[in-house]
Amino acid sequence: MKISSKYLEAKGVYTRQVSYKAGSTIFHEKDLGRELYFVESGKVKITKMGLDKEMVQTILLPNQYFGEMGLVTRRPRGAAAKALDDCMLSILDEEGFRQAISTSSEFAMDVMVTLARRLESTDEGVKKSIEELRSLKNYIEVNRDKAFTIIDDLIARVSALSEFLMP
Repeated sequence: MKISSKYLEAKGVYTRQVSYKAGSTIFHEKDLGRELYFVESGKVKITKMGLDKEMVQTILLPNQYFGEMGLVTRRPRGAAAKALDDCMLSILDEEGFRQAISTSSEFAMDVMVTLARRLESTDEGVKKSIEELRSLKNYIEVNRDKAFTIIDDLIARVSALSEFLMP
C-alpha cells in the first residue's frame, strides 16, 4: 500500500501544505529534522555533499515521502532537499508522526520498509565504493613506477622554471 497524506487524514492525522518554487531549498544537510514531507506535486531532489561536489541521492515524485530519518533518529539531516519543479508538499510534524505511527500499523510498516530499503541502498553504495577503491589501489600499485617518473619529471620542470624565474 502506498501511504499518502490523504490516507493519514482519513485516519485523523493531519498535515499542513506548503508550496515551494522550483530551485527552492526545502532543507539543508545538517538541519534539525522534525518533519516528514509528502510530495503532492512536482519533483524533489535529495542531495548530499561529497568532498568537492553535490551528489544526487534520489529524485522523489508525487506520492513519495522523505524526511522520516530525522524524525526517527532525532539527529541532524543527512542530506539536503531541493524543489526541482514548483512543488506542493504536505508536512507531518513530530507530533503528527507519532500519532500516525500509533494510529496506523500500515504507516508504521511503510516507514520501516522505507528505512530498510534506504539502508540496503546505502549498503550497496558502500560495497561499490570499496570495490572502486580496491581497483584504484591495484591501478596505483601497477602504475606506481610510471607515476613516480611523472612526479619526478614535474618536480624537475618546476625546479628549472623556478631557477629560470628567480636566478
